[in-house]
Amino acid sequence: TVSAMFGAVIGGGLELAASTHVRIAEPSTIFQLPEGRRGIFVGGGATARVGRIIGADRMTEMMLTGRKYSADEGLALGLAHYSVGVGEAMALAEQLAGKIARNAPMSNYLMVQSISRINDMSQSDGLYTESLAAALSQTTPDAEEGLRAFLEKRAPKFR
Repeated sequence: TVSAMFGAVIGGGLELAASTHVRIAEPSTIFQLPEGRRGIFVGGGATARVGRIIGADRMTEMMLTGRKYSADEGLALGLAHYSVGVGEAMALAEQLAGKIARNAPMSNYLMVQSISRINDMSQSDGLYTESLAAALSQTTPDAEEGLRAFLEKRAPKFR
């Protein structure tokens, strides 16, 4: 999933944005987890997602103080992958979503489902799981088409 962000990406909005795979921020975007300043605790996955992105230490400080980050600061922290001009986020989101949709479905599935799980594993388990995902993707008709298209210097046509 691709998110185009502008304005307040706060609390649950940041939790939702952190669950997307590609995040694009316009200049008006501000990131904040003010729950600590409101006497509550996050409940929509921030500790598992935002904490993984920016680290537990920075997230703790962000919640304790209610600190706000700008779009460019969010980009530097990894809360956004792209920082664009005013009104440009949706167009880039649509362009990137189209590009992603033209990938082979199996490789997209494996990337979305495997990478974060492998990151939670020991290195040896992660390497083993990666080899299984690679073997699975490399034996598909789409992998054959991808290699053939590369050799023929053309765009692949996946199913």
